[in-house]
Amino acid sequence: MLIGTVYSEFYGFFDGLKGVGPEEAVGLSAAETLREQFRTAYPHRPEEDLLLADTSFRAPTIKYVRERAKAGGKVYSYLFDQDFPLMGKSTPWHCADIPFVFHNTELVPVCAFEGAKQLEAEIFGAVMQFARTGAPGWAASTEDVEQTMLFGPQSCLVQNHDHALIEALAPFTDLRMKKATRAGGQIQH
Repeated sequence: MLIGTVYSEFYGFFDGLKGVGPEEAVGLSAAETLREQFRTAYPHRPEEDLLLADTSFRAPTIKYVRERAKAGGKVYSYLFDQDFPLMGKSTPWHCADIPFVFHNTELVPVCAFEGAKQLEAEIFGAVMQFARTGAPGWAASTEDVEQTMLFGPQSCLVQNHDHALIEALAPFTDLRMKKATRAGGQIQH
């Protein structure tokens, strides 16, 4: 199985978290721990992106990868981590990886950024290799180690890179969503 998530999923859609510091969103006691875990997980991202990290999809994906590997299944994980030049800068949203997976970025105007064709070739190549061989080109995850390909400006394979951050950030999912939407956390999909 090849399973993927994107950095922000739904959090990047809303302006309610833009300019909000961790202290305001999660409280002073949790903020410094989250900052340290964020710097470890995503050293290339600015701190303003901390609260935009997805937990709604990422936390259950981590659990699913672990359980599937424990049951003996081969599972390969990726995380789409490419920002877009939309409204200045937008972190990747739910399904932002789809044009890259299907090799049709030329049909999606927001995908016309420097490096997009190289990223498309990496992602589509991995998907096609998985379809042909059952492996996308990196090691399968194990019960203890999630091997995650971070697809972005400098794609790389990482191990358990964001597990501590996601675990620490998960209890604040509802609170962050309420701040993000400014309307009580309602999302229509």
